[in-house]
Amino acid sequence: MREIAYNKGLGESWYGKLTTDGFPQTVLLELTYRCNLDCRHCYLTKDSREKEIGAADVKNIIRQIADLGCLHLIVTGGEPLMRPDIFEILYYARRAGLTTHLFTNGLLIDSDKVMALKNTGLTSLEVSFYSLDERRYDFLVRRKGAFRKLMNSIELLKKNDMEFVLKALILRTNFDEIADLKKFADGLDAKIRMGIMLAAKKDGSRSNLSLRLTPQETFEAINIIDALYIAEKSETDYTGHRDNTRFLNQAGQGEDKGHRDGYFFPCRAGRNKSLVIDPCGGLSPCLYLASPGISALTAGIKKGWKEIKRYTEALVRPESYKCNDCYLKSFCLSCPVLKQLESGDMSGCLPFYREIAELRKAEFERKNAAGRV
Repeated sequence: MREIAYNKGLGESWYGKLTTDGFPQTVLLELTYRCNLDCRHCYLTKDSREKEIGAADVKNIIRQIADLGCLHLIVTGGEPLMRPDIFEILYYARRAGLTTHLFTNGLLIDSDKVMALKNTGLTSLEVSFYSLDERRYDFLVRRKGAFRKLMNSIELLKKNDMEFVLKALILRTNFDEIADLKKFADGLDAKIRMGIMLAAKKDGSRSNLSLRLTPQETFEAINIIDALYIAEKSETDYTGHRDNTRFLNQAGQGEDKGHRDGYFFPCRAGRNKSLVIDPCGGLSPCLYLASPGISALTAGIKKGWKEIKRYTEALVRPESYKCNDCYLKSFCLSCPVLKQLESGDMSGCLPFYREIAELRKAEFERKNAAGRV
């Protein structure tokens, strides 16, 4: 896989970008909500699969974010390979000076697509991988024969020396496969990222949460994953969240920065470092948050970004906000958007996350008492 080679000129160019206007270094582009699978855990709904913008508008958006200082473009969906213009778009983004990262379920990859992907100059490719059991996998994605197609795609990627990362979401269906998934990735000489949190659907439906781990299982999954990676002294942020060991080591030492500084969103979105563009051109500070009616097509990226900043900065925590003085906030994995999706209330307290936080706090105190933190 071709990667952008660092040189003095490129380094100076990137540094110049970083010093202008505070525009996010990374932008996530949801290129389509169409998908060839119907995953039981997916947070998208059929109602959200509206008409998507064409290649000309996508390229215009890419040019704008590149000019404003973006360095990295993450292209996702839906399934981005459903778009016939995907390779044209990826190539354009690379020519615009962006490192490009593609998230895919992998099933549409064939010999021709492997070569086309290599020719776009992708920096990284992440392939969703949910189970080593064919029946489990096909059940989860609601497509018979999907597992065999995925394994064929992985074989093609290996055969053509194309690097990739496996991306696994740990659910009730694969909780007992964590170590096996890691071993499988190691056998492919590939990295694997394991997510542990499942968000409710964008329409507020909680049907997909039946697959979510229990709080106890979530806590156990974190410890199991930690042990696998600590054994090889990996620094990879594989869970997509703070891993348990580093989290426990840093508790009370800055992990609660979002809460202390008063941001409503205690994450990159709250610090105006995150921008998501949906398939219709809508702008949002968060992948799970619907666009507040700000469009890249009508406002343009520069003006739209300023409106997004005003939107996030205008969100103020009420005095009754339950997280303000909570003794568990340094241990909690929840956020206002996850609360909104699951309960319709950004300021509420969800028992699921509270129980996980209690378990984390108890573990921290146990290790602290033993002198291991």
